[in-house]
Amino acid sequence: MITNKLFAIVFICCFGSFILAAADWKDNLFTERSVSFGLMSERLGTDFWNFSWTAYKKNNNDVFISIGPSIFIPTNVGMGWKHYFKARGKKNKVVLFSCLSMFERSANKMSNSTGDAIREDSCVGLSGGISYFLSKCKKRNVYLNVGVFASYDFRNDYFVLPVVNIEFKR
Repeated sequence: MITNKLFAIVFICCFGSFILAAADWKDNLFTERSVSFGLMSERLGTDFWNFSWTAYKKNNNDVFISIGPSIFIPTNVGMGWKHYFKARGKKNKVVLFSCLSMFERSANKMSNSTGDAIREDSCVGLSGGISYFLSKCKKRNVYLNVGVFASYDFRNDYFVLPVVNIEFKR
């Protein structure tokens, strides 16, 4: 468990050093937030609702902080990097993306007989897919995200999930 915490600290320090190394880092901090709901999340995996803040944004890269409740009230909290590739299509509405995240997943263990009520897993996630711009609604842009999310938790094993959600960005 200590190695997982150490890995998280090193991960955060690496992201932080890249952000502070940029000359215009103050102008790019906390520029955007998004809410998504649907079948899983491309950011943290098992979320049906996901709340994200873009901690740093430059060009086609977002560094985000995210939280989301999941199936039967477990919660995911983490951070990651999402890269958007060149827009495609007649009106440039289709964008491919990739996402790398590190997060902590906690869940209620109702069937656990050891007396420990909450299970926590440190996880690494990798996803990819297509983001399709649907419309601009008031101050929010609406996107349909479709893709695949793969995760590895350090206690168990890996798993792969489909991703289909609607994202509202502001």
